[in-house]
Amino acid sequence: MKPNRVLVVAFLCALSLVLLPAIAPTAAVAASSGERAQFGIQAQGPCLVDLQKKETYPEREYVLEADGFLACYGQGLIAGQTEFKMVPVYQLAPSTLRVGGRVAAAWTYDGVRYELRARLYATAETAAFVGIAPDFLNVGHDLPGVGDWVTLRYSGTWTVGAERTPVEGGCCVGASSNPQGIPGMSLHFIIPGYEPFGLTWVKQACLVWPWGLQDASGYLCPAADRLDYWASTW
Repeated sequence: MKPNRVLVVAFLCALSLVLLPAIAPTAAVAASSGERAQFGIQAQGPCLVDLQKKETYPEREYVLEADGFLACYGQGLIAGQTEFKMVPVYQLAPSTLRVGGRVAAAWTYDGVRYELRARLYATAETAAFVGIAPDFLNVGHDLPGVGDWVTLRYSGTWTVGAERTPVEGGCCVGASSNPQGIPGMSLHFIIPGYEPFGLTWVKQACLVWPWGLQDASGYLCPAADRLDYWASTW
């Protein structure tokens, strides 16, 4: 059977990147400024890792299967409503945003093992958006033309072969369902000295276009062992 095609929210961090345990959509309730939203994202198991090449964008150095874990939970006051890439969303006030989480992922490229292990946290500049009606989450990627696309932060260790280095930097997480109803999520992060990396998980095996780019073939992403995300307002 022909694989379903999926666009994982990249900044989603387009993707990047939101279900109740039973994959329930974001609560579609009216919320006004001053009310609170909370959210959670978790994925575990097979995923895709991609390394972007800025100088030849949208080409990639590689897209490979990896094994990883992602968890991101948070809450904050709703500052108002807006649109994120044509999706109606609640925008959370950065000064009230509290985020915790961690990521661990490993893969092998050209005979060398790469591994990232880090915790996630918010700062006063971290942007967060929760979908009003459809299931949609975006933490760390600001509105186009407004702010940076990696405003969530990570801190941990980056291992290349036998060399382990402390690292910290910017990242973003996004989660949503594709037009066929397949939930997916992504984490995009920048390691100092490298081009941007992306990690993509999906609920069911399907084609994905990391970073939201529509090339001819897409990339087959394996199904994660677990993928859940959720959001609610009160």
